[in-house]
Amino acid sequence: MNSEPEFVRGNQKSYIRVSCEVSLLEYYEYQMCSYNHIGSLLEFQQRSENGKLYLYYEISGMQSLDIYLQAHKLKRSFAIRLLNAFLELSRQVSEYALDLEKIVFSPKYVMVTSDENLRFAYD
Repeated sequence: MNSEPEFVRGNQKSYIRVSCEVSLLEYYEYQMCSYNHIGSLLEFQQRSENGKLYLYYEISGMQSLDIYLQAHKLKRSFAIRLLNAFLELSRQVSEYALDLEKIVFSPKYVMVTSDENLRFAYD
C-alpha cells in the first residue's frame, strides 16, 4: 500500500482507508475491480475528502488474518483454506488481467470473513 492505512468506521461500516496521490477512475485495474465482483478481493472505492483522495476498502464483519491467527490455532483445515484462497486469487486476478504484484499480502490487511473465507486488498 502506498501510504500507512488506517482503520475507520462510517455509515455503520468498517473500512481500511488509504490515501492515494492520483485519481484512479481512468485506470483499467480500478474499473475492473469496481465494476466486476472479484470474490477474492475486498470491495473498494475511491473517495475525495477535503481535497484529498482516499481508497476505502470495506471490511465490515471481517477481522485481519494476524488477529485471527492470534485468537485461533492454525489448524490443517484453515491452512488448506488459506492455500486454496491464494490459488483462487491467482486464478481470478489472471482472469481479469490484473497485476498479481499489486495484491497486499500483509496479514494485517488480509481479511478473514465470518465463514473463514479470505479477502485481499488490491493496491
